[in-house]
Order: sequence, then C-alpha cells, then structure tokens
Amino acid sequence: MRGPRPATRSATSRVPVADGAWKNDGGLLTIALPAPLATGREAEVTVAYSGVPFVAPKAPWDGGIVWSKTSRGPYMPTPLAYNGVLYSLNNDGIFDAYEVATGREIYRKRLDPIGSGFSASPVAADGRLYLSSEDGEMLVIAAGREFRLISTNTMGELLMATPALSNGVMYVRSSSSLFAIGTRRH
Repeated sequence: MRGPRPATRSATSRVPVADGAWKNDGGLLTIALPAPLATGREAEVTVAYSGVPFVAPKAPWDGGIVWSKTSRGPYMPTPLAYNGVLYSLNNDGIFDAYEVATGREIYRKRLDPIGSGFSASPVAADGRLYLSSEDGEMLVIAAGREFRLISTNTMGELLMATPALSNGVMYVRSSSSLFAIGTRRH
C-alpha cells in the first residue's frame, strides 16, 4: 500500500523555504511564509515531491479514476479529506471514513440522534472533525482510524451552513445568528 508522497522542497515567490518552515504530515502540506502576507497580496508557492504521484492514467472524463464508491455518498455535505482519511457524511447521519489512497473503508457509523439530518459539510482542525446537524447540534469527533465522539454541543438554532475556520476561530451561521467560537485574544 502506498502512503502520501513526501514533499522534498518548497518555495514561496521563488524564494526557497527553510526545511523547518514547512511540514507534510499525512499528506497535508503546511508552509510557514517567510514574511506576513498583506491582504490582497499573493504568493506563488512551488512544491517538489519525490516518488510516483497518485494519478489516474487517464482523465476522469476518459474513464481514469483512482477509486470510487458508486453506491454511497451524500446529497448535500461535501466529503472531507483530512490527514489521509476521506470522511463522508450523508444527510441521514451515516458517517463513513475511507483511506484516501485506496478507497478502503475504515469505518461506517450511524450518528445519533439523527433528527432532521445534515446539510452542512464537515470541517476539521487540530485533530477534530466538526459536524453541524440541522437540529442545532455540533458534533465533535476525533479524527483518525477509529470513530470516537468527543462531544455534542447544542447551539439551539437550525444549522445548515458549513462552519468557517480562521485563525483559531470557528464561525457558525445558524438560521438567525452568527457565532464566533474560539479563545478570546486581546
């Protein structure tokens, strides 16, 4: 079985990035920019990988697919790839985890209680997955190869929008409110 290909070097705006300023854990590449990037400015990022890339021999429209699941999949929530695992949340509360590289099922779990279901896509940060139910519940699940529900938090309002994550804050849009959840910074 092949794992994620390691990045061997990277550069931003054609300036090499020092070895300690980037990491490629589980196929998730993170680069610390050498200087702050002003709003509206752009940085060109170049990454070199070693090994053979995971690519289909033909384009998807010509029948080239690395792997697929034709009998399962959500109607609304977008699947989430995080640390080498693809998470798929169905509207009816079925939550699947697959190996990104092979498509092999890791686990399948029915989330309780289902209630009205799920429309929002899952998001991930700091080793946790966040799933918003239409009944106003925010489920926190440990990322990884074993299903573990960490907590269920009641928001008290209909949740249908995918949460946004930025600078340690989760923004959750409900039917009538916008919540900013994180550590207060002074």
